Amino acid sequence: MALSELAPLVGAELRRLAAGYLRNQPPGHTWQPTDLVNELWLRLLGRGELTFQNRGHFLGTAAHLMRVMVIDHARARCAAKRTPEELPGAGSEFAALLALTDQRAAELVALDDR
Repeated sequence: MALSELAPLVGAELRRLAAGYLRNQPPGHTWQPTDLVNELWLRLLGRGELTFQNRGHFLGTAAHLMRVMVIDHARARCAAKRTPEELPGAGSEFAALLALTDQRAAELVALDDR
């Protein structure tokens, strides 16, 4: 079965999985569940011919890829950190929010490194 045929059959379940991965993200996280699912499809399509044994195999692979994508996104946020003074219009409330977001991203990276 081609990915284009698979999309309508598992779309709702993929969005549910994505929502679960993004549920505990810090405030200001830039992805919504639909964004994560769309990125997942792009990655799957970029891999060429894929073969899955069954629905469970596909969903397990998709769940693993989504987890990796969320962690990669957190790593990129950590790598691209800037001090609050460098951000335009940064006030003390914004700086505090940014610090919480960066701390959560660092925790995700540390969790994956275990």
